[in-house]
Amino acid sequence: MISSGARYAIRAMLYIAHHAYGTVTTREISERKKIPRVFLTKIIERLVHAGLLTSRRGFQGGVALALPAEKITLRKVIESIDGPLVDNPCLIRPEECECEEECPANLAWLSVYNKLIELMESHTIASMACIKEPVCPDNPLVSSGTSARQRRVRGVA
Repeated sequence: MISSGARYAIRAMLYIAHHAYGTVTTREISERKKIPRVFLTKIIERLVHAGLLTSRRGFQGGVALALPAEKITLRKVIESIDGPLVDNPCLIRPEECECEEECPANLAWLSVYNKLIELMESHTIASMACIKEPVCPDNPLVSSGTSARQRRVRGVA
């Protein structure tokens, strides 16, 4: 499962990406995206530590993307908050697996894990931010003239 911290981190990253012209304060992100400020501060620290955000203190301080939004994947954001996506020791450390032969369950888990990674690597902050815009010609999931609500109802966004 994806934690509420990771969901907040994604929300914050999308907000910051839309304000790429400079830094954004944690107060502004907290107020605009309805994220508890104390919680957001901890999230921001992890995103900075992971190299996804930069932080500047003092006058005109705030946070900004450390990388282009196209280089920040959904996987990177989630793993910076929640840690590795997989907690199955057989997939993480196959040498420690208790099964002596190839295990059919592990083959299924590996398939699921690979699909999950593929999906999370295919979504970037840039592509997700674009989904929220009314018109985004580079994104086939969005057609002009559809609202965010219409896209959610159709299962696109």
